[in-house]
Amino acid sequence: MEGYAFHEAEKLVGEFIRTDRDHFVLATKYSNGRNGITKSGNSRKNMMRAVESSLKRMGIEHIDLYYLHIWDYTTPIDEIMRGLDDLVRSGKILYAAISDAPVWE
Repeated sequence: MEGYAFHEAEKLVGEFIRTDRDHFVLATKYSNGRNGITKSGNSRKNMMRAVESSLKRMGIEHIDLYYLHIWDYTTPIDEIMRGLDDLVRSGKILYAAISDAPVWE
């Protein structure tokens, strides 16, 4: 199963907040999966695919807080940070965060 309830949760959240978007702060995450190198992990490609898919499912223009959830020990930190910066600069996310990462990273 991909996502929470096959991504139905995102669709429902989008429907709920769309009518008064500025009244809500929306946070969501991306990270590892079991769908091969192009659809999992913390790569820039997966990050971009994941945020675009979430925005489309929710029917909104931006995510307030977008965070990497699980460290994959493979993707270089420079790639992760560049991808998050690109998303902020494009207006698709307002703030970026990283959780559940090794403290030395």
